[in-house]
Amino acid sequence: MTHIHLQDYNDAVLQLVTLPNILLNWYMSPASASFRESITSSEVSFPPVDSTAPDELPITSELVAAFQDSLLAFKISLRFFAGSWETFDLQQSLSLTKQEANGDRTYDMVLTSETIYRVESLSALIELMKKAVSQHEYQCLVAAKVLYFGVGGGVSEFVARVEGQSGRVETVWEKSAGVGRKIMQVHWP
Repeated sequence: MTHIHLQDYNDAVLQLVTLPNILLNWYMSPASASFRESITSSEVSFPPVDSTAPDELPITSELVAAFQDSLLAFKISLRFFAGSWETFDLQQSLSLTKQEANGDRTYDMVLTSETIYRVESLSALIELMKKAVSQHEYQCLVAAKVLYFGVGGGVSEFVARVEGQSGRVETVWEKSAGVGRKIMQVHWP
């Protein structure tokens, strides 16, 4: 079973942005082929699978049921968590997945995007990232703007904080034109 946990400070973001985007990505993928093929002329019009043409995806009970069936077929478990990093109960979230690594419950992969913009939140984020992975093989990737204007956060402050806690940051992708962006891999000793 693959366990995917998604977290955002705001519950509304998870409900109105995250979940609909997951549904849309599933609908556009080969995993939804049987659902798309089963659609007959109905009152609801589903868009063609064409990521270049913007369209609306109607979220019907049939679509949700097919999505849930697909998750089961592919052995994927999704969980959503709302709240701050300080309140995220890592052990409880991992106990739900029954994952064990050297006696410690950990994640194999941590992905985070647009989360380093507030300097005041960096300590809690970094602490959670450190606890979320263990000594076994893992990926810890952070996608961010190089600098967040007006709020003080950015890559240099994040890197300094990680290195101050004996971590190491490696840039694995960078865009310098326009708004600078990076994807960084974080390594812990």
